[in-house]
Amino acid sequence: MSERKKYNLVFKTLGPDALLEEWPANISLEIMEDVHGLYRQIASQNWDFIIDIVPSFHSIAIYSTLDVSLLIEEIEALYHQSKIRSSNVLNHWKIPVCYDREFGIDLNEISNLLDISAEKFINDHCSMQWKIGFIGFLPGFPYCLPVEKFYEIPRKKNPRLHVNKGSVAIASGLTGIYPTSSPGGWQVIGNCPIPLFSLENENPCLFRMGDTVQFYEITKAKHE
Repeated sequence: MSERKKYNLVFKTLGPDALLEEWPANISLEIMEDVHGLYRQIASQNWDFIIDIVPSFHSIAIYSTLDVSLLIEEIEALYHQSKIRSSNVLNHWKIPVCYDREFGIDLNEISNLLDISAEKFINDHCSMQWKIGFIGFLPGFPYCLPVEKFYEIPRKKNPRLHVNKGSVAIASGLTGIYPTSSPGGWQVIGNCPIPLFSLENENPCLFRMGDTVQFYEITKAKHE
C-alpha cells in the first residue's frame, strides 16, 4: 500500500445525464491505476443514481440521474478522501499464442521495422507482463499495457477489413486480442485459441480491468 498521487481532474459534461472525468492524457500505469481506483470506489458506493460507469486509460464516463453539478461534488469528495490504493490486480493469466506466420501476418514487417529478428520480438513479447487497462472496442477486447516500456509499433496506415478471431495484435506499445472477427488496424503478431467472450457464461468476458497477462508461445499443432 502506498500514498496515492492526486491529479487535478477535469470534468466535462456529456449531455444532461453524463459526466466525463479526465486525467492527464497519457497512457501510463500510474494514471491507469488511479483511474481503476476511483472506478472501484464509485462502484462500491452502490449509489442508486448511477446508471453506468465506463473507464478508459485516462478517463471515466459516468451516466447518472443526478444533476451534473451535484455529481461532480460527490465524485471530487470521493476521490480526495482516499489516501491509499491497492495494486488492483484481480487475476493473473498465462495466455497461449501461436506466432506461426500463418497467424503472425505482420511479424516480418515488424522485424524489418525494428531491425531485430522475429524470434527476438516474440521472446520479448512473451517475457513482458501486461496489465489490462480496460475492455473496449469489441465485447471482451482487452487493452493491455506493458508494465515496462515495450516497442512502439504504429497502427497500420490502412486498416484491414477483416482480422481473424483470436488475433493477437500490437499498436503504440499496447497489446490487444480480437475476441471476434472484425475490421482492425493493429499489427497482427499471432493467434490465441482461447475464447475471450461468450454470452453463455455467467461473466461473458474472460478478462477484467486490472487483470495481468503473460503470453507464452505454442506450436501450430498445439493451437489446433
